[in-house]
Amino acid sequence: MSLRKGSKRPLERAPETRYAFSLPFAQATPMTETIGLLAALLTTLSFVPQAVHIFRTGQTEGISLVMYSMFTLGVAIWLAYGLLIGSLPVILSNIVTLALSLVIVTLKARAVFQSRSKTNAAAEATSAPIAS
Repeated sequence: MSLRKGSKRPLERAPETRYAFSLPFAQATPMTETIGLLAALLTTLSFVPQAVHIFRTGQTEGISLVMYSMFTLGVAIWLAYGLLIGSLPVILSNIVTLALSLVIVTLKARAVFQSRSKTNAAAEATSAPIAS
């Protein structure tokens, strides 16, 4: 600590905050981390049944490739945010969700592109010019 010029009282430090913006009532306590971990656990677990269904059946017809791609990108950004602010609940939940969603997006993309290539092959086979 340093002293003010001509004073015996030390300089007071401003309280440190974890975030550039924080609400006046927000406090980082063990309870807030517990609430964050509980929320992360529930939201991540809610995603698991869909992932398990797709892993078991391989059926991805009921899901949108665009939606899951956007979701996966959003989860990756949430993970980056969690790493930047050092929030364990945000980091852990998004690592698990990102892994699951990447597999689902990969399976869905594979199904979409296989379907398109079969459709194109069938169209080429049926639209061949008639030899005269």
